[in-house]
Amino acid sequence: TFFFVHIVYTVIFLIWPMMKVKIDMWLELRKVQSMDDEQSPGGGGPAKAYSWLQWQAKCPQYEYASWGGSRVEDFLECAIGYALITCFGILFPSLCLFAFIGNMVEHRLLAYRMTHVTCRPFPRGASGIGSWTQVFEYISNIAVVVNVMLLVSVMYPIKSYDLKYKFAFFIVLEHALLGVRAALDQLIPDCPHDVKRIEDFNNHFIRTMVKFKELHVRPEEQYWKEFARADLGLSPGESLEPNCSDMQGTDWSDSEEGSTSGLTMTDDGEGGGS
Repeated sequence: TFFFVHIVYTVIFLIWPMMKVKIDMWLELRKVQSMDDEQSPGGGGPAKAYSWLQWQAKCPQYEYASWGGSRVEDFLECAIGYALITCFGILFPSLCLFAFIGNMVEHRLLAYRMTHVTCRPFPRGASGIGSWTQVFEYISNIAVVVNVMLLVSVMYPIKSYDLKYKFAFFIVLEHALLGVRAALDQLIPDCPHDVKRIEDFNNHFIRTMVKFKELHVRPEEQYWKEFARADLGLSPGESLEPNCSDMQGTDWSDSEEGSTSGLTMTDDGEGGGS
């Protein structure tokens, strides 16, 4: 039931952002077309295309509390599923099969969301999953305690033992399993040996072969600082966060090239226009 409800929840959060983006774009295009009809009763010029960059500006961002999802929410879903399987899989072993099927479907839906719904995230480098490693470590330790507790309290023949024997069995088995887990953590390195060799080779190459200093770019040539002030709207000064409620009353100013007449949207978002 949990995985089925989670899939339904993911589908809803996938369909609604797509509908919202299309509605916002349709309202914007209709507003521009109506303004152009008022200014040019005889009809406008050739149709212009709704570019892919403008489409991306209307898509939800990949950030927390957004319709486009976020890294925190995606990892949180993985942590909840992992905790459910590791803590209670001993009572219902076939739950692993349902979890496998549910995760396969859900991750395909999340992949579709990242490519068709969410605005393209800004790429950032990472050496791992960060603090989520500790979260999964804590879940694993708690799962050991929970599994031993369930084994002692609800499974035969230990369930029929006296309380003192069950308590002693719980203490011994719980410490033994935690010790085995700690030993495995020490035996299996966090970084594989081949990765260490590659890192050592790269560091040696940088120290011995790279002889040039870091390239200094003059301030007047640092063009990437101008990207933050780029105007991606259909008209100058247009907000990139459209609001369906007030879009009808927004007063758009004319662009420098003339009126935005005859806007249409192509299938691939890259169609031409004059």
